[in-house]
Amino acid sequence: MKLLNILFASIVLFSSFFPDFKNSASSANAIFNCLVDMGEDIQVQLGESVDVALQTNCPANEIVNISVSPNDNTISCLDNSTPCYEYTIQALSDVCYTFTVESIDGCMATDELCIFLKSCEPLFSENEVAALNPAQVNDLSDVTLEIARTQFVRLEVVNEDEGIQTQVWEGWLKAGERTVSVDFSDIPSGTYNLVGKFYPTEKSISFEKQ
Repeated sequence: MKLLNILFASIVLFSSFFPDFKNSASSANAIFNCLVDMGEDIQVQLGESVDVALQTNCPANEIVNISVSPNDNTISCLDNSTPCYEYTIQALSDVCYTFTVESIDGCMATDELCIFLKSCEPLFSENEVAALNPAQVNDLSDVTLEIARTQFVRLEVVNEDEGIQTQVWEGWLKAGERTVSVDFSDIPSGTYNLVGKFYPTEKSISFEKQ
C-alpha cells in the first residue's frame, strides 16, 4: 500500500509540472497518422494535360497550407481554391512533383507524383517539314504541315545574315495534314527559313518572301 501511494503521488506531481503532456502526446499521434497520397505515377504524351487529386486523411480544419514543388507554368490549381486539392498538369518533360500538407501545429506530410512522357514521335513526317504552295509567299499565305501527333507548334521566320527571327504563328495542331494561314506582312522581301519549333527539337524549310 505504501508503494502504491508513492507511485500515485509521483504521477500527480509529474502532471502538475507538465499539464500539457497528455495533449502533446495525442497531437503527436495525429501528426504521425497524417498521410498524403497522390496515387500512381502517370505516363502521358508530350503536351497532354492530366488532372490529379490530392488525397489526405488530415482533417480539413487542421490543414493550413498545401504546397507543390516545382510550382511552375506546367501545373495549376483546377478550381483556384486555397488550399488546393485538385491540379491540372501539362507535361512538357519528365518531372516529379512533391506535394506537401502542413498542419496547424507546423508539422508536414508529403508525397511525390512523377509524370513521364511516352516515347516521342516526330512532329513532321520524314519527307516533308512544311509545304509552301508556292514556295514564294505574300503577306498572307497558307502553310501546310504534316503532324505525326497532336502537338503545340510555333512557326518562326529566320534570316541569320540579317539578324531576323520573328514568330509568325503558334497554336495546337491535331495529327495529320494541317494548313494554317500565316501573316508574313512584317517580313521584308528576301529569302528566309521557316522554322517549325516543338519540344525538344525543330525543323525548317527555305522560302522566298515577295
